[in-house]
Amino acid sequence: MEKLRFAFAVSLDGATKKTEESIRVGENFEEQMAILKVLREYANEKKTDLSPTFRLMAANWREFGGFCLLAHDWGCNVGISTVTQPVESSINALPVVELRKVVDAMEALAPSLDTRLKRNRAVRFREPERLQRMCGTLQAASA
Repeated sequence: MEKLRFAFAVSLDGATKKTEESIRVGENFEEQMAILKVLREYANEKKTDLSPTFRLMAANWREFGGFCLLAHDWGCNVGISTVTQPVESSINALPVVELRKVVDAMEALAPSLDTRLKRNRAVRFREPERLQRMCGTLQAASA
């Protein structure tokens, strides 16, 4: 690694130990964070990127804003990977009534994140908009 400049994309399922370890059974959150710290230091030293990717799903959407803040604090840009399989894990497979509740809750958090997020602001606010459009499409399809 000292001879080349690597960039890293690391996927995570939560911003907290409880969520990350409940989804990735057998993972050690503290160990994962220690590894990410080493990768962040390397990326900063080599002037490359560390891009944490949030795997958005029905079980973790509540932590999306916190994840964006965590990445902001690290000086990283967030990526999003929306889980579609298995279907029971997919936020996209939620009934429209439940999906609307998710969108409403995400939008309710917006004011508290608006002034705190700089680097990942666009990503954080784009996702509820995508889910809102999906609600409209699902509702139109069922009419």
